[in-house]
Amino acid sequence: MAQFLETFHALKRAYCLCDGLEIISANAAFLTLFAMNAKQVENTLLDQLIANQRATENLFAYCGETIELTNTNHPDGRRRDLAVTLHRSAKNSATAIIEFEDRTQQVALAKHLHKTEATDPQSGALRAGAFEKEVQKRLALCAPKGEPALLINLRMNAQSTTGMGLTFVQRGALLQTLTTRLQEEFGEDCPVGRTDALSLSFLTDTSEDADEHAHMIAQARRITATVIKQFNAPLEIQIGAALFPDHGFTVQALLNCSILAQASPFIDFFSSELREKSDRRAALLDALPAALRCGEIAPHFQPVINAADNKLIGFEALVRWQHPTLGRVIPPDIVEMATSLGLLHELTAKILACALDEARNWPAGVHFAINVTPSQLNTKLVDLVRSAVRSCEIEPSRLEIEVTEEALIDNFDASADIIARLRAIGVCVAMDDFGSGYTSIGNLRRLAFSKIKIDKSISDGLPDDPKTIAIVRSLMIMARELDVEVTVEGIETEPQLDFLRAFHCGVQGYVFSPPLPPENLSKLRPFLHPSDRKSKAPNVLAIGPKKRGASKS
Repeated sequence: MAQFLETFHALKRAYCLCDGLEIISANAAFLTLFAMNAKQVENTLLDQLIANQRATENLFAYCGETIELTNTNHPDGRRRDLAVTLHRSAKNSATAIIEFEDRTQQVALAKHLHKTEATDPQSGALRAGAFEKEVQKRLALCAPKGEPALLINLRMNAQSTTGMGLTFVQRGALLQTLTTRLQEEFGEDCPVGRTDALSLSFLTDTSEDADEHAHMIAQARRITATVIKQFNAPLEIQIGAALFPDHGFTVQALLNCSILAQASPFIDFFSSELREKSDRRAALLDALPAALRCGEIAPHFQPVINAADNKLIGFEALVRWQHPTLGRVIPPDIVEMATSLGLLHELTAKILACALDEARNWPAGVHFAINVTPSQLNTKLVDLVRSAVRSCEIEPSRLEIEVTEEALIDNFDASADIIARLRAIGVCVAMDDFGSGYTSIGNLRRLAFSKIKIDKSISDGLPDDPKTIAIVRSLMIMARELDVEVTVEGIETEPQLDFLRAFHCGVQGYVFSPPLPPENLSKLRPFLHPSDRKSKAPNVLAIGPKKRGASKS
């Protein structure tokens, strides 16, 4: 026995000898671990050291198995992470040797490593995967009690396409500051995750009170705006929120709902109407490829007339889609969905082919225009136009490619090069929606545009608003000096048309005709100029006598 006790006390790991729950002896390592002396041990029971009663019961029930303890009554008040194993001296004996291993440092290190792996180093927020796990764990705790929780998604977008105006380091500092501010406002244990480059999401406890939800969303917006202002960052805020369990039971479902709520600048909170819109869009996305192939998506043609005499000078091809069950789909949605599916080039090729095919049925003086998006202003578009014009065997100048001002913002030089290459093919290039964007008169001078189309936002003020009148007159004079044609869009009333007659410009709008399907275009043949019937192109140059040497075809 003496030899046993000598060995027992010499062991490096902490051991105690128990009779039931009563500690009858402990070695030096045990005394050090629990900051006790031999006399204190004599009056101590095992369950006084182990705060977890279930763990104590398991210790005796499963002899030889290691029990992990993370809640112990340590005299110094600090919690210890211990691994405890009970060894009986003999079967059914009340006497047992209990081994203690202090794993506090190992557990702390493991937690630190886990946090490092789970945390985005730039922002201090949780990585997307770790955020999803943490939120799902919290939702699982809320579900049995029927407690709601609010997931808020904050997205910061650049105010212009020229860049965010922030370096990588500044962006990280902004996100880190925002993460800290959100946790200060909504609680340190509030999980904040980085779900995109400039997007943070967080989950917070809430009630079922709609006013409280609105207050939380407003607070999140205020905090974000303050941080953006602090960093003088050219960013706009989009906020969307979704409620558990009303809007979803999983993190991904709630995130999807919160992102849907960001689609409108006037909506922060997810609603059934947004779900209906989302479901409709999903159905349209599924149907779009087949609709494009079978001709369900096709162009209608809106006539362009000479304001001076109401004679027809051309058409603009406008994409139309009437879904059999979901109804009419507006053109911007068609283009956006085709882009997301990688079918925009195919859509443009179809509209171009239809426009050129229709052009063969009309005299040489009638032009046909199609629209292209800024993203399409590239070599692929040049190749498509060149191939289409060659295959249809019509005069290239009868085709107009309409480009919005937005196309020039990102890369002016590249855009100018593509426009020049299109002009080299012989087609006309028009600046669409002129006056609605950012292009300066100087840029217009540097580009090889054949025509400008004055946007409806300007023409709406005709014929009574003096400022609108001054703007339109100035644009007409400018166009004449630059030797480019003018079409005014969105003309809907006779007084507007009467005002424009003196300028001999092109006019497009419902005052003459809405967009028509191809089979109805023949009804417009009586509006052709006599010269058109002789295959001579009309002159639609604006003010006063024609410039010397100017030729329009």
